[in-house]
Amino acid sequence: MNEFIINAHFSVLTFVYIFELALLVIILNYKGKRIEHYILIVTILAFMLWSFTNSLFLVTSDLNTLTILGRLAFLATSIFTLALFILTINLVGRWHKLSNLKRLFVFALPSFFILTSSTSLVYENAYTPVSGIMPGSEYGPLYTIFIAHIAVYFGVIFYILIKDRKKLQPIR
Repeated sequence: MNEFIINAHFSVLTFVYIFELALLVIILNYKGKRIEHYILIVTILAFMLWSFTNSLFLVTSDLNTLTILGRLAFLATSIFTLALFILTINLVGRWHKLSNLKRLFVFALPSFFILTSSTSLVYENAYTPVSGIMPGSEYGPLYTIFIAHIAVYFGVIFYILIKDRKKLQPIR
């Protein structure tokens, strides 16, 4: 049963990865790119890195490799969240209205986690549990803050999208 779940998860992540790759090719071939296109490219690349690391996490057994993949997943999550937040603000026309202090605040926490994702502050290491079925994870002291910051950013993204849905402008 566990093998079936791992294979299904791996298959879904592989499909998502191929879809992201196709979307990336379409955007890269689009002529007349605006800033939103480049932000979308960064968002897709970060999500691709997250999908890729999670796929490899399911099929790799080396603990050192798993630790590196775990840290890369947190790096990808930080970049994805920041890029998606900036893309959302751009699409509703708020970016130019933000003061420099607010822009600094938008970048501060995700940038901190981007810098610390390669350390043991968020993700310490992977280990083999007693059951030996799937690797376990030990998280660092900043893990809870990391999860809270992701939840807050996504909450704000959804709030902006709902509040300003009539101001949303398509990426042309």
